[in-house]
Amino acid sequence: MRFPVVLSALLLAAGLIGAFSGAALAIDEQEYASMGRWRIIAVRDGGQFGYCAADTDNGQVTLRIATNGQRWQLGNPYYDQGPVRGQWGFDGWEDETDFAADGDGWATMNVSRDMLAGLRSASSFSIELDRGPQTWRLKGSSAALDKAVECARNQGRKRSAGNPDRKPQGDGGQQHGRTQRGFKQGQVIQPIRGVFCPMKGVILSQTWNNNAVRVSFVNKTRAPVDLFWIDYQSNWVFYATVPAGGRHKQQTYTNHAWVGVQNGDCLQQRDWFVYNQGEVFEWR
Repeated sequence: MRFPVVLSALLLAAGLIGAFSGAALAIDEQEYASMGRWRIIAVRDGGQFGYCAADTDNGQVTLRIATNGQRWQLGNPYYDQGPVRGQWGFDGWEDETDFAADGDGWATMNVSRDMLAGLRSASSFSIELDRGPQTWRLKGSSAALDKAVECARNQGRKRSAGNPDRKPQGDGGQQHGRTQRGFKQGQVIQPIRGVFCPMKGVILSQTWNNNAVRVSFVNKTRAPVDLFWIDYQSNWVFYATVPAGGRHKQQTYTNHAWVGVQNGDCLQQRDWFVYNQGEVFEWR
């Protein structure tokens, strides 16, 4: 499975899977993190960063969900050449598609936004190629995919939870619901490029299965947290500042995404997406 190193905008536009021109380069895989049944790896091609992936195993076959920080692909081991017709689905069969196979050991398919949301929320995923039906449990997938995004943002280099390039800011100058950057309620901004922050186009609110719910965001840290809704185009919309030790109740919809920001970095939370009435998201 090969996401080529992006050498030019033209190459990016042409697609992410494909061989380099000329001699094949050495593929190197290194573990970035281990999360229960999931293993996060960073893949380099000839020493250059290629992509990060969340791998899981059903005891027979590996499922790989990979991103280079801009697009997603899914891979299953396959050793023949040429496109192969296969079935795939969540919690049962849903569709047929042509998987790409260029002889590098993987059959791959592009992952759409709706499919990515399914990989985060469904209980299982299945593929049928040359080895018969294969099913993987998706428990923990959302956290694993977030870690793959973090890995891609860092180009496979492990970093501490804090940002070593940013000095501590105390409470960030935030008082009475105002932020250091002076965000106003409803203000739309581009995604903040901090540690643990989801990248543009990777996480965004979905337009399907939207049921009105009320959820809570609980700040158990020692500094205020800015709360943003991630809209349908992956822009961030400021809603509130949650004080240290405070709780914010928010009306929203299932399959909508939210993120908390503190001192320019995003805080880890149980999931970016809301799924149920009464959910509680804690920042620690």
